[in-house]
Amino acid sequence: MSLGDGDTAITLAGATKVDTTNANAIPAGAGITFGGTVDGAFNLTLAAGTGTITFNAAVGSANVIGDGTGAALTITSGATTFNSTLATASGISSAADVTFKDDVTLAAGNTATTLNANTTFNKAGGLTFTAPETPRLAMPARTR
Repeated sequence: MSLGDGDTAITLAGATKVDTTNANAIPAGAGITFGGTVDGAFNLTLAAGTGTITFNAAVGSANVIGDGTGAALTITSGATTFNSTLATASGISSAADVTFKDDVTLAAGNTATTLNANTTFNKAGGLTFTAPETPRLAMPARTR
């Protein structure tokens, strides 16, 4: 499932759930790709089963996603890649693998970030992960 292209911004107008597994009735699900920016002061929940989730543009660049109550972004299934920056009003909850390829900023909502699978930080030149009331975590780029 593709939502928007590189020139089409997506604005969340309410709490949004994109579930290609039909509430797990189709466990394999299907991939979800966001082609353009994603903004909006509402929480976003995603499920793609064994499919992947890809954000090709910035998330929360014009208006951070999430309302500050509960996780701003919940990923129940589907390995997820953020190819650009991510900014949220609260924490992130993920049961799937997540790859961050640019800077991440989490605001002081009421929910901490929980990443319960493999997490990869992969940005040439280093990546900055910023969260409220904690020291800024800067990770240098590494090649193996």
